[in-house]
Amino acid sequence: MDTSEISTYEQGVFHLPKGRFVPHLQFDARSFKKDSEYNGVVISLPAGLASDLDWSLQKEIAESVVENKGQILWKLDFSLHDSSFSYTDSMAFQSFTIAIEQFVKTLHANFAANTLGVIIYQGDIDFYHRFTWDASLQNNLEEWLVQMGQEENGLHHYNEFYEKEIGNLLLSRYCTSVFSEYLHRLISYLPDTLPVFCLLDVTEESSFAKVAHLLSKERFPHVHLIIRGSIYPFGELLWDDTCIRSMPIQDNIIVGVCVPSEEICGLSHLSDLEIIIQDLSQKKIPFRMIFESLLNEQWGELEEIVIISSGISVQGKRKLQGFCAAGGFVVSYGKKLGLIQEMSFEDYKKKSE
Repeated sequence: MDTSEISTYEQGVFHLPKGRFVPHLQFDARSFKKDSEYNGVVISLPAGLASDLDWSLQKEIAESVVENKGQILWKLDFSLHDSSFSYTDSMAFQSFTIAIEQFVKTLHANFAANTLGVIIYQGDIDFYHRFTWDASLQNNLEEWLVQMGQEENGLHHYNEFYEKEIGNLLLSRYCTSVFSEYLHRLISYLPDTLPVFCLLDVTEESSFAKVAHLLSKERFPHVHLIIRGSIYPFGELLWDDTCIRSMPIQDNIIVGVCVPSEEICGLSHLSDLEIIIQDLSQKKIPFRMIFESLLNEQWGELEEIVIISSGISVQGKRKLQGFCAAGGFVVSYGKKLGLIQEMSFEDYKKKSE
């Protein structure tokens, strides 16, 4: 493939050979018109276990979109959101990889110049109910609890987890990790240069702090997440029933809110994080979520980082020392860490009044 045809994606913007492209993509691909408010479409390709992989209709739609000067974001619909199935089923996985290979050889090859990327999942984040809980998945859960140092919680079978709040968090964390690993295995069959997306609906989630923790860049390193239903900023794109579009532009975001690392983050930290998010929102202070494991990569353009002091690791404190040395300011929720440029969250709120 000619590399000059490759699309790249960064912070809500596609970089195409012909220039910068801010997406406003219509789900109803058949009705796409050249002079409409949209500049491209999402074309869904049935790729589930029952699909015959006949995408001739989708090819016709794509030809019409190209003729009308539109861009295409493909969606490989494996029906992962529709019903429960086994993530350990090697035959199902092989079937999905065959669909991916056909997509790469046909539609992607034929429409490379107009392809923005590919969606590999669209649905909610209740992954627990997407699983068939066979013996293998249960055994993996028990091993994971030991690795995470959580075997002392008295939780053994997945059905017991909903009886305790900590169990609910651990089960959500485990299921999201398994789901992410499965997606990343599928992604390995796609071209490295093709941007990959998930459309996630968090409308039913009551805790934004939990959502931010579960959907961290650390857990989804090679997938761009597009969120629906969040009342707080998460990512650069949004989606609803009709389209995918850019987030409203917020200039001069200088505040980052740090999500504790996977190894440390517990119920108390998520509760503290929820308070921080709500307080900043009430004071109309724009912020973006960052993650301790990626602090060095994500603090660009930030002047202040709000942390939960009890949720900062030794490595995290060293990174914050570097942030302060570079002129940044740390706002600590809880006991201060003794950094050269630091204030308490309570003092920070008073200063903002």
